[in-house]
Amino acid sequence: MNVHRSRYPVLLGLACVWIAACYPQGWRGAEPLYLKSNRTPFHIGPYVLKTGPQRGSIVVEHDLREPPTVLWWLRKPDTPLVAPDAPNRTVTRNVDGLWVAVLEDVPDDREVGYWIESEIGRTELHRFRLGRPRGERFRFAALGDTRNGHRVHRALMEALARERVDFVINSGDLVETGGYKDQWDLFWQIEQPVVSEAPLMAAVGNHDNSRRNLFRRWFLLDEWAQGNRYFMHDWGDVRIICLDSEIEMRPGSAQHRFLVGALEGAAAEDRLVVISFHYPPYSSGAHGPNPDLQRIFADLGPRFGIELVLNGHDHNYERTHPQEGVTFIVAASGGAPIRRLSPNQWSAAVRTEPHFVLFDVQGKTITGRAVNLDGSIFDTFVIADHPVSGSQ
Repeated sequence: MNVHRSRYPVLLGLACVWIAACYPQGWRGAEPLYLKSNRTPFHIGPYVLKTGPQRGSIVVEHDLREPPTVLWWLRKPDTPLVAPDAPNRTVTRNVDGLWVAVLEDVPDDREVGYWIESEIGRTELHRFRLGRPRGERFRFAALGDTRNGHRVHRALMEALARERVDFVINSGDLVETGGYKDQWDLFWQIEQPVVSEAPLMAAVGNHDNSRRNLFRRWFLLDEWAQGNRYFMHDWGDVRIICLDSEIEMRPGSAQHRFLVGALEGAAAEDRLVVISFHYPPYSSGAHGPNPDLQRIFADLGPRFGIELVLNGHDHNYERTHPQEGVTFIVAASGGAPIRRLSPNQWSAAVRTEPHFVLFDVQGKTITGRAVNLDGSIFDTFVIADHPVSGSQ
């Protein structure tokens, strides 16, 4: 018995070394976060979702007797954000405890300005887009695995709010345990400065899973995606496809048929393709690569000209050299514990610190910049149009 006890200090010491190595300098753990005021009267929101072509939803959550009203207008380019005298008025409806205003027929070439009025007060003025015309330049951001690192998550959102991105892609593991509503509450409160003005497109991660289907609830997937956690949107010259790596994706599955249909449409319309899902096909991190997913994209990438795949799960940054023409990026240090990685032959760039990635799209070119908590850019790259092989 004494022999076994003598190992405890050694194991404890090793654990402390592992923790120090896996978290960024200055990390203070997943302690309670004292949220700064987001100047909203609501418990959650407002946040914006793109729910179809030229269609979006503005969402809040609060215990109210009367539904809030969204007042909105189509803004003229390069004008001050000032409330008009006669805005459109859309009364929200209750969808599973969320107050939702649906905006239809919003032109891709216009920005929406809005505020929300309710019995408990009004929000400040916000603005967002639901698309861009073909050929127009735009910027979006990607990150993942925000989970329980609330201070890191908050710092990344504060930095991202200054970037004026059109939309944000999260590659999954938004929360630590998907069945606990209070974790989702905190997630949305931290995200509010960004998602009140930039639609969030999220792939589901393993930590987001729950029989309570809270992921599906927050993203209104029963309303516009037939309850599926896979969907697509077009934005300018890009088709964005979010997939559900928690269910079958191989040939013959319903999700694979959806993916092939989305890719066929993108190829027919000569669009760039950006795909996001949680488990990475290529990873030098703790979880490692996934050969089944590699085979899927080795087939689909050349056939349909996929440019970029964004993944999470391994808590690090890794960009690959193009694999069958496809660049794979793990961008998954949004708050979850940082993990070490050992680069492989496919690795073009690796990093172990919190970050997000900015993408500027101009015509048929995607320019990327990976940014850390200090605002320093530690990786830059250009992804050119990946031509279709023609063997479909």
